[in-house]
Amino acid sequence: MELKCANCDVVFDNNGTRRKFCCLRCHVVGRTDCTPGLGPKGDCWHWLDSAAFGGYGQIRVGKRMLRVHRVVYEEFIGPIPKHNSYHGMCVRHTCDNPICVRPDHLVYGTQTQNIMDAVVRKRFVTGVKNKQTKISDRDVKWILWLHSQGNVTQKRLSKVFGVSKQHMSRIIHRKRRIL
Repeated sequence: MELKCANCDVVFDNNGTRRKFCCLRCHVVGRTDCTPGLGPKGDCWHWLDSAAFGGYGQIRVGKRMLRVHRVVYEEFIGPIPKHNSYHGMCVRHTCDNPICVRPDHLVYGTQTQNIMDAVVRKRFVTGVKNKQTKISDRDVKWILWLHSQGNVTQKRLSKVFGVSKQHMSRIIHRKRRIL
């Protein structure tokens, strides 16, 4: 069945599907709100379709659900470079707004850069502010003092504070919960 694209008015065959747009680019443009005043600085473009965990927009491409900001980056800027790390390259938001799909608010970077952005912008919850924290800052200081005295083992401390030996080791060697 032939339809007119809801975005660019091009006539296309939707092959009996519910598609309203002729291509991925038109789908993205047609489902984006570019009204001024959106986002932290008032210049974000918000994705209007479905959102995944964390507030990131998502879009179905074939049989896969993809993060829409990654699709926008590839459609409007270019391919996301490959990286040899486990995570590959991230597409980061300079506006710190997960639902934003404005191309000039998107940059690529490593997972480490993405995490550092979150830390600098105070979006990365650490220490007692993290709801999953089992040990308070006061307890961490107590653990470090007890261990420095040399008469309490990591194994004993992990049992007393209810965490694994590995986690206790990370606290003692200051790889976690650095005060």
